[in-house]
Amino acid sequence: MTENTSPIIAKVCKHAAYAMSRFDKGKDLLCAKITNVHEDGSRSNSFISLENYKQPFWIVKDDHRRFNQPKDYIEERLVREYKAPRCKIPFEVKKQLFGAADFKASIRDVKSCPGHQFVFGLDQTTPVHFKQKFFQKYGEYQEKEPYTVAAFDVEADMDFPGEHKPIMMASVTMKHKAYFAAIRSWYDEPDDETILRKLKEAEDKYLKEHLERRKCTVVYELFDTPGQVAYACIQKFHEWEPDWVLSWNASYDMEACERALIADGYNLPDVYCDPSIPREYRTYNLNLGRTHKVKENGDRTPLEPQEKFPTVRTMAKWQWADAMSGYAIKRFPFGKLESYSLEAISQRESVKGKLYTEEGMSWGPGSGQWHRNMQRQYKYLYSSYNIGDNFPIEEINEKTLDFTLSIPMLLRYSEYFNFVSQPSLISDTLSFIAKDNGYVWGSTPAQR
Repeated sequence: MTENTSPIIAKVCKHAAYAMSRFDKGKDLLCAKITNVHEDGSRSNSFISLENYKQPFWIVKDDHRRFNQPKDYIEERLVREYKAPRCKIPFEVKKQLFGAADFKASIRDVKSCPGHQFVFGLDQTTPVHFKQKFFQKYGEYQEKEPYTVAAFDVEADMDFPGEHKPIMMASVTMKHKAYFAAIRSWYDEPDDETILRKLKEAEDKYLKEHLERRKCTVVYELFDTPGQVAYACIQKFHEWEPDWVLSWNASYDMEACERALIADGYNLPDVYCDPSIPREYRTYNLNLGRTHKVKENGDRTPLEPQEKFPTVRTMAKWQWADAMSGYAIKRFPFGKLESYSLEAISQRESVKGKLYTEEGMSWGPGSGQWHRNMQRQYKYLYSSYNIGDNFPIEEINEKTLDFTLSIPMLLRYSEYFNFVSQPSLISDTLSFIAKDNGYVWGSTPAQR
Protein backbone atom coordinates (compact mmCIF):
# COMPACT_ATOMS: atom_id res chain seq x y z
CA MET A 1 0.00 0.00 0.00
CA THR A 2 1.34 3.42 -0.98
CA GLU A 3 1.84 5.78 1.93
CA ASN A 4 -0.36 8.90 1.89
CA THR A 5 2.02 11.86 1.78
CA SER A 6 -0.65 14.57 1.87
CA PRO A 7 -0.38 16.55 5.15
CA ILE A 8 -2.74 15.53 7.98
CA ILE A 9 -5.07 18.39 8.94
CA ALA A 10 -7.24 16.57 11.50
CA LYS A 11 -7.62 13.27 13.33
CA VAL A 12 -10.78 11.43 14.34
CA CYS A 13 -10.69 8.88 17.15
CA LYS A 14 -13.16 6.22 16.03
CA HIS A 15 -12.87 4.26 19.25
CA ALA A 16 -10.50 3.43 22.08
CA ALA A 17 -10.15 0.38 24.33
CA TYR A 18 -8.34 -0.38 27.56
CA ALA A 19 -6.75 -3.44 29.15
CA MET A 20 -4.60 -4.18 32.17
CA SER A 21 -1.58 -6.42 31.90
CA ARG A 22 -2.27 -10.05 32.80
CA PHE A 23 1.17 -10.31 34.36
CA ASP A 24 1.75 -6.96 36.06
CA LYS A 25 -1.02 -5.05 37.85
CA GLY A 26 1.05 -1.90 37.55
CA LYS A 27 0.81 -1.80 33.74
CA ASP A 28 -2.04 -1.08 31.36
CA LEU A 29 -2.58 -0.36 27.67
CA LEU A 30 -4.81 1.99 25.72
CA CYS A 31 -5.38 1.22 22.04
CA ALA A 32 -7.20 3.51 19.62
CA LYS A 33 -8.29 3.49 16.01
CA ILE A 34 -7.73 6.87 14.38
CA THR A 35 -8.82 8.16 10.98
CA ASN A 36 -6.43 10.75 9.59
CA VAL A 37 -7.98 13.53 7.50
CA HIS A 38 -5.54 14.66 4.82
CA GLU A 39 -5.28 18.04 3.14
CA ASP A 40 -6.20 16.59 -0.26
CA GLY A 41 -9.49 15.21 1.18
CA SER A 42 -8.29 11.62 1.41
CA ARG A 43 -8.35 9.46 4.53
CA SER A 44 -6.00 6.98 6.12
CA ASN A 45 -6.31 4.87 9.27
CA SER A 46 -3.85 4.22 12.05
CA PHE A 47 -4.06 1.97 15.09
CA ILE A 48 -1.99 3.05 18.07
CA SER A 49 -1.19 1.53 21.45
CA LEU A 50 -0.11 3.61 24.44
CA GLU A 51 1.23 1.94 27.56
CA ASN A 52 0.47 3.50 30.97
CA TYR A 53 -1.46 6.47 29.54
CA LYS A 54 -2.14 8.85 32.42
CA GLN A 55 -5.61 10.16 33.23
CA PRO A 56 -6.54 12.80 35.82
CA PHE A 57 -8.30 12.30 39.13
CA TRP A 58 -8.81 14.65 42.05
CA ILE A 59 -8.67 14.42 45.85
CA VAL A 60 -10.20 17.02 48.17
CA LYS A 61 -7.62 19.08 50.03
CA ASP A 62 -7.22 18.22 53.71
CA ASP A 63 -8.85 21.35 55.11
CA HIS A 64 -12.01 20.91 52.99
CA ARG A 65 -12.80 17.29 53.93
CA ARG A 66 -15.84 18.23 55.99
CA PHE A 67 -18.61 16.25 54.31
CA ASN A 68 -19.69 12.63 54.67
CA GLN A 69 -21.77 12.00 51.56
CA PRO A 70 -20.45 11.85 47.97
CA LYS A 71 -20.97 14.98 45.89
CA ASP A 72 -21.92 15.14 42.21
CA TYR A 73 -19.25 17.82 41.68
CA ILE A 74 -17.04 20.18 43.61
CA GLU A 75 -15.20 23.42 42.95
CA GLU A 76 -11.82 22.80 41.40
CA ARG A 77 -10.11 25.12 43.88
CA LEU A 78 -11.03 22.72 46.72
CA VAL A 79 -9.24 19.71 45.22
CA ARG A 80 -5.76 18.71 44.17
CA GLU A 81 -5.25 17.13 40.74
CA TYR A 82 -3.20 13.98 40.20
CA LYS A 83 -2.43 11.99 37.07
CA ALA A 84 -1.68 8.28 36.82
CA PRO A 85 -2.33 5.25 34.62
CA ARG A 86 -5.78 3.93 35.58
CA CYS A 87 -4.28 0.72 36.92
CA LYS A 88 -2.24 2.75 39.44
CA ILE A 89 -5.00 5.15 40.57
CA PRO A 90 -6.13 2.91 43.48
CA PHE A 91 -2.57 2.75 44.81
CA GLU A 92 -2.16 6.53 44.48
CA VAL A 93 -5.50 7.27 46.17
CA LYS A 94 -4.78 5.01 49.13
CA LYS A 95 -1.32 6.53 49.44
CA GLN A 96 -2.68 10.09 49.44
CA LEU A 97 -5.64 9.40 51.76
CA PHE A 98 -4.05 7.01 54.24
CA GLY A 99 -0.32 7.10 53.58
CA ALA A 100 -0.49 3.35 52.93
CA ALA A 101 0.83 1.38 49.97
CA ASP A 102 -1.86 -1.04 48.74
CA PHE A 103 -0.77 -2.65 45.49
CA LYS A 104 -3.81 -4.96 45.39
CA ALA A 105 -6.46 -2.22 45.56
CA SER A 106 -8.92 -1.78 42.67
CA ILE A 107 -11.07 1.14 41.51
CA ARG A 108 -14.02 -0.59 43.16
CA ASP A 109 -12.07 -0.80 46.44
CA VAL A 110 -11.38 2.93 46.30
CA LYS A 111 -15.06 3.68 45.63
CA SER A 112 -16.12 1.74 48.73
CA CYS A 113 -13.32 2.55 51.21
CA PRO A 114 -13.56 5.17 54.00
CA GLY A 115 -12.94 8.60 52.51
CA HIS A 116 -14.21 7.62 49.05
CA GLN A 117 -16.37 10.76 49.03
CA PHE A 118 -13.18 12.84 48.75
CA VAL A 119 -12.08 11.22 45.47
CA PHE A 120 -13.38 12.73 42.22
CA GLY A 121 -13.17 11.76 38.54
CA LEU A 122 -13.04 7.95 38.80
CA ASP A 123 -16.09 7.24 36.61
CA GLN A 124 -14.48 8.51 33.41
CA THR A 125 -12.24 5.78 32.02
CA THR A 126 -8.97 6.12 30.13
CA PRO A 127 -10.67 5.68 26.70
CA VAL A 128 -13.16 8.45 27.59
CA HIS A 129 -10.37 10.89 28.49
CA PHE A 130 -8.39 9.95 25.37
CA LYS A 131 -11.33 10.39 22.97
CA GLN A 132 -12.28 13.71 24.55
CA LYS A 133 -8.88 15.12 23.58
CA PHE A 134 -9.86 14.70 19.93
CA PHE A 135 -13.18 16.48 20.47
CA GLN A 136 -11.23 19.25 22.14
CA LYS A 137 -8.78 19.66 19.26
CA TYR A 138 -10.74 18.51 16.20
CA GLY A 139 -14.34 18.83 17.39
CA GLU A 140 -15.87 19.59 14.00
CA TYR A 141 -14.43 16.45 12.43
CA GLN A 142 -15.43 14.07 15.28
CA GLU A 143 -19.12 14.63 14.60
CA LYS A 144 -19.01 14.59 10.80
CA GLU A 145 -16.62 11.78 9.92
CA PRO A 146 -18.53 8.69 8.72
CA TYR A 147 -17.84 5.33 10.35
CA THR A 148 -17.35 2.28 8.14
CA VAL A 149 -19.47 -0.85 8.56
CA ALA A 150 -19.16 -4.57 7.83
CA ALA A 151 -21.97 -7.10 8.32
CA PHE A 152 -21.60 -10.61 9.70
CA ASP A 153 -23.99 -13.55 9.88
CA VAL A 154 -23.67 -17.19 10.93
CA GLU A 155 -25.91 -20.19 10.29
CA ALA A 156 -26.10 -23.29 12.46
CA ASP A 157 -26.75 -26.91 11.51
CA MET A 158 -30.40 -27.46 12.46
CA ASP A 159 -30.09 -31.27 12.25
CA PHE A 160 -27.42 -31.40 14.93
CA PRO A 161 -28.83 -32.83 18.20
CA GLY A 162 -28.91 -30.70 21.34
CA GLU A 163 -29.74 -27.11 22.25
CA HIS A 164 -26.61 -25.46 20.86
CA LYS A 165 -26.30 -26.07 17.14
CA PRO A 166 -22.78 -25.73 15.67
CA ILE A 167 -21.88 -23.26 12.94
CA MET A 168 -21.61 -24.78 9.50
CA MET A 169 -21.34 -21.51 7.55
CA ALA A 170 -20.78 -17.80 8.06
CA SER A 171 -20.22 -14.73 5.91
CA VAL A 172 -18.86 -11.20 6.13
CA THR A 173 -19.69 -8.36 3.75
CA MET A 174 -18.38 -4.83 3.46
CA LYS A 175 -19.46 -2.64 0.57
CA HIS A 176 -17.88 -4.24 -2.49
CA LYS A 177 -16.41 -7.26 -0.69
CA ALA A 178 -17.99 -10.48 0.55
CA TYR A 179 -16.44 -13.52 2.18
CA PHE A 180 -18.12 -16.88 2.76
CA ALA A 181 -16.76 -19.75 4.85
CA ALA A 182 -18.38 -23.15 5.32
CA ILE A 183 -17.68 -26.70 6.48
CA ARG A 184 -16.99 -28.91 3.47
CA SER A 185 -18.46 -32.07 5.04
CA TRP A 186 -21.88 -30.38 5.38
CA TYR A 187 -22.32 -30.55 1.61
CA ASP A 188 -23.17 -33.82 -0.14
CA GLU A 189 -20.46 -33.52 -2.81
CA PRO A 190 -17.17 -35.30 -2.05
CA ASP A 191 -14.68 -32.75 -3.39
CA ASP A 192 -13.99 -29.04 -2.92
CA GLU A 193 -13.96 -28.28 -6.62
CA THR A 194 -17.57 -29.40 -7.05
CA ILE A 195 -18.76 -27.63 -3.90
CA LEU A 196 -17.12 -24.34 -4.92
CA ARG A 197 -18.51 -24.61 -8.44
CA LYS A 198 -22.05 -25.18 -7.14
CA LEU A 199 -21.70 -22.29 -4.69
CA LYS A 200 -20.79 -20.05 -7.62
CA GLU A 201 -23.71 -21.37 -9.67
CA ALA A 202 -26.10 -20.59 -6.80
CA GLU A 203 -24.57 -17.12 -6.54
CA ASP A 204 -25.26 -16.49 -10.24
CA LYS A 205 -28.84 -17.68 -9.84
CA TYR A 206 -29.87 -16.12 -6.53
CA LEU A 207 -27.47 -13.28 -5.68
CA LYS A 208 -26.69 -11.74 -9.06
CA GLU A 209 -29.06 -8.79 -8.63
CA HIS A 210 -27.74 -8.03 -5.13
CA LEU A 211 -24.10 -8.32 -6.13
CA GLU A 212 -24.53 -6.15 -9.21
CA ARG A 213 -26.39 -3.53 -7.18
CA ARG A 214 -23.56 -3.39 -4.65
CA LYS A 215 -20.74 -4.04 -7.18
CA CYS A 216 -19.74 -6.84 -4.84
CA THR A 217 -17.52 -9.90 -5.35
CA VAL A 218 -17.74 -13.02 -3.18
CA VAL A 219 -14.74 -15.13 -2.13
CA TYR A 220 -15.49 -18.69 -0.95
CA GLU A 221 -13.46 -20.94 1.35
CA LEU A 222 -14.10 -24.39 2.84
CA PHE A 223 -12.96 -25.71 6.21
CA ASP A 224 -13.21 -28.78 8.41
CA THR A 225 -14.62 -27.45 11.70
CA PRO A 226 -16.96 -24.74 13.04
CA GLY A 227 -14.05 -23.13 14.90
CA GLN A 228 -12.09 -22.76 11.67
CA VAL A 229 -15.09 -21.06 10.03
CA ALA A 230 -15.46 -18.60 12.91
CA TYR A 231 -11.72 -17.94 13.02
CA ALA A 232 -11.51 -17.27 9.26
CA CYS A 233 -14.33 -14.72 9.42
CA ILE A 234 -12.85 -12.89 12.40
CA GLN A 235 -9.57 -12.67 10.51
CA LYS A 236 -11.54 -10.81 7.82
CA PHE A 237 -12.61 -8.32 10.49
CA HIS A 238 -8.91 -7.69 11.18
CA GLU A 239 -8.00 -7.57 7.49
CA TRP A 240 -10.81 -5.28 6.30
CA GLU A 241 -10.65 -2.98 9.37
CA PRO A 242 -14.26 -1.71 9.51
CA ASP A 243 -15.11 0.65 12.36
CA TRP A 244 -18.16 -1.48 13.15
CA VAL A 245 -18.99 -5.14 12.64
CA LEU A 246 -22.79 -5.47 12.73
CA SER A 247 -24.94 -8.55 13.17
CA TRP A 248 -28.72 -8.71 13.54
CA ASN A 249 -29.70 -10.19 16.91
CA ALA A 250 -25.97 -10.40 17.45
CA SER A 251 -25.96 -12.43 20.67
CA TYR A 252 -26.74 -15.49 18.54
CA ASP A 253 -23.72 -14.93 16.28
CA MET A 254 -21.44 -13.91 19.16
CA GLU A 255 -22.27 -16.96 21.28
CA ALA A 256 -22.08 -19.33 18.30
CA CYS A 257 -18.59 -18.10 17.41
CA GLU A 258 -17.43 -18.30 21.02
CA ARG A 259 -18.62 -21.91 21.38
CA ALA A 260 -17.05 -22.90 18.05
CA LEU A 261 -13.67 -21.37 18.87
CA ILE A 262 -13.58 -22.87 22.38
CA ALA A 263 -14.49 -26.33 21.04
CA ASP A 264 -11.54 -26.14 18.62
CA GLY A 265 -9.13 -25.03 21.35
CA TYR A 266 -8.56 -21.46 20.12
CA ASN A 267 -7.34 -18.82 22.56
CA LEU A 268 -10.13 -16.25 22.41
CA PRO A 269 -8.07 -13.12 23.23
CA ASP A 270 -5.56 -14.11 20.53
CA VAL A 271 -8.35 -14.56 17.97
CA TYR A 272 -10.27 -11.37 18.70
CA CYS A 273 -7.49 -8.90 19.55
CA ASP A 274 -5.56 -7.12 16.84
CA PRO A 275 -2.32 -9.03 16.12
CA SER A 276 -0.31 -5.91 17.03
CA ILE A 277 -1.51 -6.01 20.67
CA PRO A 278 1.14 -7.54 22.99
CA ARG A 279 -0.03 -10.85 24.45
CA GLU A 280 -0.08 -9.60 28.03
CA TYR A 281 -2.77 -7.05 27.09
CA ARG A 282 -4.93 -9.26 24.91
CA THR A 283 -8.41 -9.55 26.32
CA TYR A 284 -11.83 -10.80 25.29
CA ASN A 285 -15.19 -10.48 26.99
CA LEU A 286 -18.59 -11.39 25.58
CA ASN A 287 -21.22 -9.33 27.37
CA LEU A 288 -24.76 -10.33 26.46
CA GLY A 289 -26.13 -6.97 27.56
CA ARG A 290 -28.89 -6.06 29.96
CA THR A 291 -31.26 -8.84 31.01
CA HIS A 292 -33.89 -7.01 33.09
CA LYS A 293 -35.43 -3.61 33.61
CA VAL A 294 -35.43 -2.79 37.32
CA LYS A 295 -38.11 -0.44 38.63
CA GLU A 296 -37.67 1.87 41.62
CA ASN A 297 -39.59 -0.58 43.82
CA GLY A 298 -37.19 -3.38 42.88
CA ASP A 299 -39.49 -5.22 40.45
CA ARG A 300 -37.59 -6.83 37.57
CA THR A 301 -39.02 -7.16 34.06
CA PRO A 302 -37.19 -9.34 31.50
CA LEU A 303 -35.97 -7.42 28.47
CA GLU A 304 -36.67 -8.44 24.90
CA PRO A 305 -33.71 -9.20 22.58
CA GLN A 306 -33.79 -5.79 20.85
CA GLU A 307 -33.39 -4.05 24.24
CA LYS A 308 -30.22 -5.85 25.38
CA PHE A 309 -27.35 -4.51 23.21
CA PRO A 310 -24.81 -7.38 23.49
CA THR A 311 -21.16 -6.52 22.89
CA VAL A 312 -17.78 -8.15 22.38
CA ARG A 313 -15.15 -6.16 24.25
CA THR A 314 -11.64 -6.60 22.92
CA MET A 315 -8.58 -4.69 21.70
CA ALA A 316 -9.19 -4.39 17.97
CA LYS A 317 -9.63 -1.97 15.07
CA TRP A 318 -13.34 -2.81 14.98
CA GLN A 319 -16.22 -2.96 17.43
CA TRP A 320 -18.84 -5.71 17.15
CA ALA A 321 -22.39 -4.51 17.88
CA ASP A 322 -25.99 -5.62 17.50
CA ALA A 323 -27.60 -3.67 14.65
CA MET A 324 -31.07 -4.74 15.83
CA SER A 325 -30.53 -3.32 19.34
CA GLY A 326 -28.96 -0.17 17.96
CA TYR A 327 -31.93 0.39 15.65
CA ALA A 328 -34.49 -0.28 18.40
CA ILE A 329 -32.89 1.61 21.29
CA LYS A 330 -32.30 4.71 19.20
CA ARG A 331 -36.04 4.79 18.37
CA PHE A 332 -37.56 3.77 21.73
CA PRO A 333 -38.83 7.34 22.39
CA PHE A 334 -41.12 6.95 19.35
CA GLY A 335 -42.73 3.73 20.63
CA LYS A 336 -42.23 0.00 20.27
CA LEU A 337 -42.59 -1.67 16.87
CA GLU A 338 -44.57 -4.83 16.27
CA SER A 339 -41.48 -6.68 15.06
CA TYR A 340 -37.73 -6.11 15.03
CA SER A 341 -36.91 -8.99 12.72
CA LEU A 342 -34.48 -8.20 9.92
CA GLU A 343 -37.21 -8.75 7.34
CA ALA A 344 -39.65 -6.44 9.13
CA ILE A 345 -37.12 -3.61 9.48
CA SER A 346 -36.00 -4.08 5.86
CA GLN A 347 -39.57 -3.52 4.74
CA ARG A 348 -39.97 -0.57 7.08
CA GLU A 349 -36.84 1.09 5.66
CA SER A 350 -37.68 0.10 2.06
CA VAL A 351 -34.54 -1.91 1.42
CA LYS A 352 -34.18 -5.37 -0.13
CA GLY A 353 -34.85 -7.95 2.56
CA LYS A 354 -33.89 -11.55 3.12
CA LEU A 355 -33.32 -13.98 0.27
CA TYR A 356 -36.67 -15.78 0.39
CA THR A 357 -37.46 -17.58 -2.86
CA GLU A 358 -40.28 -19.79 -4.15
CA GLU A 359 -38.41 -22.79 -2.84
CA GLY A 360 -39.59 -23.48 0.70
CA MET A 361 -42.43 -20.95 0.85
CA SER A 362 -44.82 -23.62 2.17
CA TRP A 363 -42.59 -24.08 5.25
CA GLY A 364 -43.02 -20.54 6.50
CA PRO A 365 -39.94 -18.43 5.60
CA GLY A 366 -37.66 -17.87 8.57
CA SER A 367 -39.29 -20.51 10.78
CA GLY A 368 -37.38 -23.39 12.34
CA GLN A 369 -39.05 -25.78 9.90
CA TRP A 370 -38.02 -23.57 6.98
CA HIS A 371 -34.36 -23.49 8.08
CA ARG A 372 -34.29 -27.25 8.69
CA ASN A 373 -35.83 -28.19 5.36
CA MET A 374 -33.90 -25.61 3.32
CA GLN A 375 -30.67 -26.94 4.81
CA ARG A 376 -31.64 -30.49 3.89
CA GLN A 377 -32.99 -29.90 0.39
CA TYR A 378 -31.43 -26.67 -0.93
CA LYS A 379 -27.93 -26.44 0.51
CA TYR A 380 -26.52 -24.09 -2.12
CA LEU A 381 -29.52 -21.79 -2.16
CA TYR A 382 -29.23 -21.73 1.65
CA SER A 383 -25.57 -20.74 1.35
CA SER A 384 -26.57 -17.80 -0.84
CA TYR A 385 -29.26 -16.99 1.73
CA ASN A 386 -26.55 -16.67 4.39
CA ILE A 387 -24.58 -14.17 2.31
CA GLY A 388 -27.78 -12.35 1.39
CA ASP A 389 -28.63 -11.76 5.06
CA ASN A 390 -25.75 -9.32 5.32
CA PHE A 391 -26.90 -6.97 2.57
CA PRO A 392 -30.03 -5.68 4.38
CA ILE A 393 -27.94 -5.12 7.52
CA GLU A 394 -25.58 -2.91 5.53
CA GLU A 395 -28.36 -1.22 3.56
CA ILE A 396 -30.54 -0.46 6.60
CA ASN A 397 -27.53 1.31 8.07
CA GLU A 398 -26.83 3.10 4.78
CA LYS A 399 -30.43 4.33 4.83
CA THR A 400 -30.60 5.33 8.53
CA LEU A 401 -26.91 6.18 9.10
CA ASP A 402 -27.35 4.76 12.61
CA PHE A 403 -23.86 3.36 13.02
CA THR A 404 -22.30 5.56 10.34
CA LEU A 405 -23.09 8.85 12.11
CA SER A 406 -25.96 8.87 14.62
CA ILE A 407 -24.78 6.43 17.28
CA PRO A 408 -21.17 7.74 17.24
CA MET A 409 -22.58 11.25 17.74
CA LEU A 410 -24.72 10.05 20.67
CA LEU A 411 -21.76 8.25 22.20
CA ARG A 412 -19.34 11.15 21.74
CA TYR A 413 -16.40 10.10 23.91
CA SER A 414 -18.21 7.38 25.90
CA GLU A 415 -17.34 3.72 25.38
CA TYR A 416 -19.74 2.01 23.02
CA PHE A 417 -21.01 -0.61 25.45
CA ASN A 418 -22.49 2.27 27.49
CA PHE A 419 -24.85 3.19 24.63
CA VAL A 420 -27.71 1.67 26.65
CA SER A 421 -26.82 3.66 29.78
CA GLN A 422 -28.10 7.22 29.60
CA PRO A 423 -26.64 8.04 33.05
CA SER A 424 -23.15 7.01 31.88
CA LEU A 425 -23.38 9.01 28.64
CA ILE A 426 -24.63 12.08 30.52
CA SER A 427 -22.01 11.71 33.24
CA ASP A 428 -19.16 11.52 30.71
CA THR A 429 -20.37 14.66 28.92
CA LEU A 430 -21.10 16.65 32.09
CA SER A 431 -17.70 15.80 33.56
CA PHE A 432 -15.94 17.83 30.87
CA ILE A 433 -18.53 20.62 30.90
CA ALA A 434 -17.99 20.88 34.66
CA LYS A 435 -14.23 21.03 34.21
CA ASP A 436 -14.56 23.87 31.69
CA ASN A 437 -16.55 25.79 34.30
CA GLY A 438 -14.24 25.37 37.27
CA TYR A 439 -15.66 22.17 38.78
CA VAL A 440 -14.61 18.53 38.86
CA TRP A 441 -17.00 15.61 38.54
CA GLY A 442 -17.74 13.18 41.36
CA SER A 443 -17.25 9.43 41.57
CA THR A 444 -20.19 7.04 41.91
CA PRO A 445 -19.86 4.92 45.09
CA ALA A 446 -19.44 1.19 44.52
CA GLN A 447 -22.69 -0.73 44.93
CA ARG A 448 -22.47 -3.24 47.75
